Amino acid sequence: MFSHIYFSLFQRLAEKYFKVHPEIKLVIVAGSIGKTTVKHAIGTVLAGKYRVRMHEGELHRPIDVFLALFGIMPPRQNGSLSYWLKAIRAARYQIKHAATVDVVVQELVLDRPGAVHDYEIFLNPDVAIITSVEIGDDIALKSLDAVAAEELATSEIAKYVLINRDDIPSQYASLEQNPNFNTYGTTAAAEYRVELIELDQLHAIPAELVAPEIDNPLEITVNLVGEHQMRPLAAAAAVGFKLGLTGEEVKHGLGAVTPLPGRLQPLRGLEDTIVLDDTWRIDVDTTVADLQTLYQFDSASERIAVIGSIDYLGDGVADGYKKIGEACSGNLLAWLVTVGETSAKYLTPLARRNGCQVQNCRDAIEAAKFVRSVSEVGSVILVKGGETDLLEEAVKQLVETSEHHRLVRQERVWLNRNAEIFSQFTDQ
Repeated sequence: MFSHIYFSLFQRLAEKYFKVHPEIKLVIVAGSIGKTTVKHAIGTVLAGKYRVRMHEGELHRPIDVFLALFGIMPPRQNGSLSYWLKAIRAARYQIKHAATVDVVVQELVLDRPGAVHDYEIFLNPDVAIITSVEIGDDIALKSLDAVAAEELATSEIAKYVLINRDDIPSQYASLEQNPNFNTYGTTAAAEYRVELIELDQLHAIPAELVAPEIDNPLEITVNLVGEHQMRPLAAAAAVGFKLGLTGEEVKHGLGAVTPLPGRLQPLRGLEDTIVLDDTWRIDVDTTVADLQTLYQFDSASERIAVIGSIDYLGDGVADGYKKIGEACSGNLLAWLVTVGETSAKYLTPLARRNGCQVQNCRDAIEAAKFVRSVSEVGSVILVKGGETDLLEEAVKQLVETSEHHRLVRQERVWLNRNAEIFSQFTDQ
């Protein structure tokens, strides 16, 4: 009961905040996957010119969105009466006093059918970005059509919309009703795009930016690895131009964007190896894209992929793993290491059919031990997993100690949980 009251109150406070401070620009990010990376890229680019407010982590409930608009840290659970009284005072203070930010970059939580209605009459964003349409593990929408309808409904509440041209299936184009929109991506079909020039690098990677605001492609350097990681940069460039940045300001901002922990972040591995750490979340499309990125490291002595289990696909599990299996190449991978029963069951036969050497491991620790036993000096190792298979613990065993602080889920509560889970296993 009280949570509903607080939610309704903060909806109204947010509406009043932007009415009282129309000078504050609001940029919202929606989509099945990739929201946090896009938000981080946009915030980094805009911070070169504006005062930016952006919640650093992920948000899990619609009430968290309204709290984050004011820069208020959401409570871990329901929050005490004291917490809510302080939060309300903080929000009202910001409404009454001069603005301390120029732009708010905010991701939305669309966790059920019709969730967009939580925002439509309370927010009028200047820009909305839609990153993807995919069935994920954090949304109560179990068909791709339902996901598309919910995510693209976000465009109806915004003044201007940016749509990921590469990751949203073309059959959903008719759901886009806002006439003020452009597309972003890495292919020539996108109006805003970032194209890699060099692939086999980890830092200061040469690339080109194409945008309607500039006559010729702009040469830039980026620090994100992989073609699919260029799409958030293209979105950030588009938002930058729309909010008044020059080409040079956008170029500088894109060069300042760095990888987020657990999102295809290159780490220094043991024995002069490189570990591509993508252990924040696992899904079909980014797993396929990660494999394509791994294959681009032509100078690697060998390539090894460690892939965890995707357990939320339901009836679509076979089709999902079929896409991943088709991307596994025996000519390009020295080893494929599966972790967990689902990955072993569905991915192993498909990958072996493509000529891959496959090792099935029950958990992250066993996978790390195997990889250390077969990896060579100069290997590039992709580790792709999520919250359920704890593959960040495999990464911890594969990288230099100095890199441990860059891993995901290293807070005490997670470390205790992981230790308890792994204590259930004993070496046979």
